[in-house]
Amino acid sequence: MMRQVPTNDNDTSAASLPGEVADAAAVAALVFTSTALGRLLAFGTFFQLLSTIVFVVLAVRRRTRTVVMATSAALMLGAILGGIGPTSQIGAAGLFGGVIGSRSRRGWRRSSTIAFSALVCTPVVSAGTICYLLIFSRARELNFENALNLSAGAARVLSWMKLDVLGDAFVNMIEWSVEWWWAATPLIQAIISVAYAWFVLRIGEPVVDRVQSALGDPHDSRLGTPGEPLPIGLDDAKVRRGDAVVASVSMNIQPASLTILQGPNGAGKSTLLDALAGLGSATIDNEPHFEAVGLGRPSGVALVGQRPDAQVLALTVADELRWCGLDDRAASDWLERVGLDHLSDRGTSTLSGGELQRLAIAAALAKEPRLLLCDEATSMLDPASRANVMRLLRAVADGGTAVLATTHLDEDRELADAVVDIGQKSNATIIAPDARPPGHTVLEVRGVSVVHDVGSPWAVPALHDIDLTLRRGELTLITGGNGSGKTTLAWTLAGLHTPASGTVLLDGEPLEGPDLRIALAFQHARLQLLTDEVEDEVESMAGEDDVAYELRAVGLDPISVGDRKIDHLSGGEQRRVLLAGILARRPDVVLLDEPLAGLDDDGRDRLRSIIHHLLAQRTAVVVVSHEPDWADDLLTQRIELDGGRIVSKEALS
Repeated sequence: MMRQVPTNDNDTSAASLPGEVADAAAVAALVFTSTALGRLLAFGTFFQLLSTIVFVVLAVRRRTRTVVMATSAALMLGAILGGIGPTSQIGAAGLFGGVIGSRSRRGWRRSSTIAFSALVCTPVVSAGTICYLLIFSRARELNFENALNLSAGAARVLSWMKLDVLGDAFVNMIEWSVEWWWAATPLIQAIISVAYAWFVLRIGEPVVDRVQSALGDPHDSRLGTPGEPLPIGLDDAKVRRGDAVVASVSMNIQPASLTILQGPNGAGKSTLLDALAGLGSATIDNEPHFEAVGLGRPSGVALVGQRPDAQVLALTVADELRWCGLDDRAASDWLERVGLDHLSDRGTSTLSGGELQRLAIAAALAKEPRLLLCDEATSMLDPASRANVMRLLRAVADGGTAVLATTHLDEDRELADAVVDIGQKSNATIIAPDARPPGHTVLEVRGVSVVHDVGSPWAVPALHDIDLTLRRGELTLITGGNGSGKTTLAWTLAGLHTPASGTVLLDGEPLEGPDLRIALAFQHARLQLLTDEVEDEVESMAGEDDVAYELRAVGLDPISVGDRKIDHLSGGEQRRVLLAGILARRPDVVLLDEPLAGLDDDGRDRLRSIIHHLLAQRTAVVVVSHEPDWADDLLTQRIELDGGRIVSKEALS
């Protein structure tokens, strides 16, 4: 039986929540894509079954209205692009999935769910089928003729098997069904509905359980309760994530102040910001009682998280500000304040991580919040952009808004009114083997140019005529401002971007796509961690069971951390898990995209240790960073990009 999920299904009058709308949109797109593949591959029934299971998962986790929204959106796509066939498949999948999932969410037994689904779905599908056959008489004749031909063929096969009686009975049944099709349709559909519901439940139950285990119970971020979020006074307050206490903190946040929150990775900084915003299961125990108010409301609370790509929703930069209710002039002013006015017409999907951070900050400030919470909001900015954003936050604070920002960078604290420390620095031993001499060339780039969205009206040149050589056991640092092409180059080296011209050679052979000999660590490690627990994740990446050494090498205790949930780790700890898996894989080339973002001093020391390990394994290591002087003693070459071109190449050994 599927595990029951707490929902707000009884709150039928409440407006649809952002999470429900997002889930409905994602499911609609997934179902339509599945249906289109079914048409293309001539496996429509199989893909309809997959779509039904997707709807079951949605119905188990969300209110019925969410299933209706997803089904309606998918039906419109099917009607516009696919016609009657895909539309009917989508409608049936949404109907069966919604009914089966909603009953399962309420804890009904399998037999009761099957019976109820057949009782509800049979009349609807039968009525639709009868109407279709009445309206499209030519299609009815073709289908009936096909059924009679198939029955005749089946009878001949049975006759060869000396089963003439059974064959004649089958032919008579089909002939009766064709003659009295309007009566036979509900009978046949009832049998199909029972079998279909049983099959969906048998497959859907483990799928739902797996989704629940991976994602946990669904939650939403409603607009915060109306009220004044300031001042905030915490005195040795306990910060909780669910039932677990993750930190104790004392702070006093007043209007017109800029406060910096610092502490090691895993100390609870992000949990504290979530609790102040009233997000998820994060709460604060304090006397007097603390209650988060105003999230998302004008003159309330705004939060800029570590994942700006998860907050930016519009297709273009300017539209993201227009969605905040700004006219073109006001949107342009805010983009100018964060240094993005020259990119107003750019697609958000082509922005770098740092540009996305600045856009998320602009969108948050556009609502003129009384309290602005920034979680590592400058971690992926180049030095000039970081300084500009910190001056902007200082100006915002001087204008009356309280700003609370987490950071590990000393220069971000210079303009602060107060600095609050939480957590204690780890004193764990760092394992660092001796590096070995460099080896031969493993990856070579010759005259590579890359264009985003090539062939479309939105094509944007990203790299121009890049030449680069990487040798085993050497460390290369790639620097440059936001939008200079650093991430695009890393993805090209990993085989994730196809060059518009030029070639990438791996061990002398053209690189034609992703290769297991090349490992790329994204800017946001969580996107690459696919299992539930730490040790399982590293083992799956390594392909072996013993990964204790790799976990210790990145500063994670296998005993205390091995069985922890990935989602319970901080961003810095998640990055360590990913790096442990890369260490265990022993690739020939490792590409680390902004690995310093969000790392405390201990984390930076451990990153050096990890690079020592990789160099000792004779791995070619590439680090993309905004910090040109980091790890000078380990570097072999430093490359600076600007406008997608190499403007400086410095050999250091």
